Amino acid sequence: MVMKATTLLNSRDIGALGR
Repeated sequence: MVMKATTLLNSRDIGALGR
């Protein structure tokens, strides 16, 4: 469960960096 939350947060970080 914790991994899922971390993955979602990481996805947002990656999107921000990609921007």
